[in-house]
Amino acid sequence: MKKQNIILTISILAPVLLIGFFIATAILQTRNIADPTYNILFKSYEYGSEETETDIKLIPRIIDNHLVFIKHKDKHKAEAEAEAEVDYNYGHLKLYMYDLNEKKLKELSFDQEDLAPIVYKNKTFYVAKELQHLKLSKEDSSPDGYKFESSSGGGDLFFPLFSYRDYAPTLEKAGKREKLKIKDRDIYRLTFIGWILEK
Repeated sequence: MKKQNIILTISILAPVLLIGFFIATAILQTRNIADPTYNILFKSYEYGSEETETDIKLIPRIIDNHLVFIKHKDKHKAEAEAEAEVDYNYGHLKLYMYDLNEKKLKELSFDQEDLAPIVYKNKTFYVAKELQHLKLSKEDSSPDGYKFESSSGGGDLFFPLFSYRDYAPTLEKAGKREKLKIKDRDIYRLTFIGWILEK
């Protein structure tokens, strides 16, 4: 009878201990991963009473690690000159940096009426003097190995019945996740542009 009790106890505890082992291993692995260090550049098209259908729309692009703009007067058919890329959003362009040290979103102000034209591969782009110092990357991963996710899920690995989706922007690397502290009202209007290598 005692032997049966021991076998029953082992059969109950074994899966629990195994799950605990995997969870502890995952936690220890993520603790050894360094925190992200590269700030993030976002864009947003915002509406205001001053907007008209004839306003020039600015589309930001990263070329050779620098930020440039494409101008389009037709907001509804905004076919980009660079690589025939299409961007159908319209409104007043705003740029934001997410500062990892301060853990908050900051607007990057620049004079949209005072952009300097440049020619690159026989195509005209525009640059803002206030933002020329930025060195950027449009790669999927930052140089320290983090990926940006506009939303993230959880619970799938060990408890699939209790999985969930968090719609907060997140940085992820090898199982380690850092949620960006962005207000709910800002989440859906922001679009990821790239990583800020130098500011």
